[in-house]
Amino acid sequence: GADNPQDSRQVKSITLTDDATVRSDDAWGLVPSTFDEARIDLGGHTLSIAGTNDFLLGSTEISGDGTIEVGGGATLKAAGRVWENNRATCSIKGGGGLYVDRYPVSFSNIVCAAGSKITFGDANRDNETLQAGDTFALPSEGYVTIDISAMPDVDAGGKLRLIKCGSITAATDISCLHVAGKTDYSLKAEVGRIVAVRLPDNLVWSNGVWNVDS
Repeated sequence: GADNPQDSRQVKSITLTDDATVRSDDAWGLVPSTFDEARIDLGGHTLSIAGTNDFLLGSTEISGDGTIEVGGGATLKAAGRVWENNRATCSIKGGGGLYVDRYPVSFSNIVCAAGSKITFGDANRDNETLQAGDTFALPSEGYVTIDISAMPDVDAGGKLRLIKCGSITAATDISCLHVAGKTDYSLKAEVGRIVAVRLPDNLVWSNGVWNVDS
């Protein structure tokens, strides 16, 4: 359960018997073997990712109730399918990040603190890459950044499907979510999902509001 201060490492499995921290300013990775996925057994504990670099997850199965906590300066980067078989939570602290790309990443709960960031790579725009089976929890104050700069564009009025969730918990709505990377998209909460909608071409941003350019 002690901190691991060492730098660049790759492992195939992690089993927790107590709360533990991976602390690094270099790359860490959970990399599967050729014929098997990587595994994390949380065992009801918390695995904290600390430092200022990426913690890479290849195709990874997460078991055991528990939490993966991403601290400020660190990024949990999914480079393969990530899924959980119990009730695992991904908690992203202020200054921490979660990166998802083409492969589905699923947790029972995703908790975003103010100042956290979720980045979508060149993901499939027609299917939600990030999934929270139970709750997608947002802060009551402050902002969470959703970076879609690497995602493919859709036509005006079209949608990029980002997050699928059982429910969204926030103080009022998703106004604490700020879209980054594309100036002509707006985030919208629908039943069971959060999408980015491309605004019509005749809308222009002026003085803090969208106006129709006639």
